[in-house]
Amino acid sequence: LMGFPPGWTVAEGDSLVSCDLLDERFGFTLENYAVEYHHGSMLNIDITYRLITTADINVDNYPDSVPMAETVIQFITDYPTKTDYWEIINKKLTRLLLDRYPQMSGITSHITIISNQVIPFTKESSLVTMNRPGYCPIS
Repeated sequence: LMGFPPGWTVAEGDSLVSCDLLDERFGFTLENYAVEYHHGSMLNIDITYRLITTADINVDNYPDSVPMAETVIQFITDYPTKTDYWEIINKKLTRLLLDRYPQMSGITSHITIISNQVIPFTKESSLVTMNRPGYCPIS
């Protein structure tokens, strides 16, 4: 924004919010998660998310990470196109979580594909970060 210091953004209701005043980030990791497709890959999935900053400290503003992790597992397990690249799967997963959890201002998903007999090296999926327009970005 022109005329405002770095780190400031216009949020909901056109009120000025400093991205540096309150930064609430949470996350979880699913380690060694096995999938049947992509040659029986093992995955490490790291999810980090930033909450929409509000003055109200209310339990409803904080999503429970257990159902969120279950959403990730269900998405990966039921993913219909088993030949999609991990980057596409990761982008769709990130969009799903951002859509499903309105308390988040931004989310980052990082999938690591662990080497196996078919893939002799560890592969990193692209790091996917999505932010809601008008809110402080996750970085």
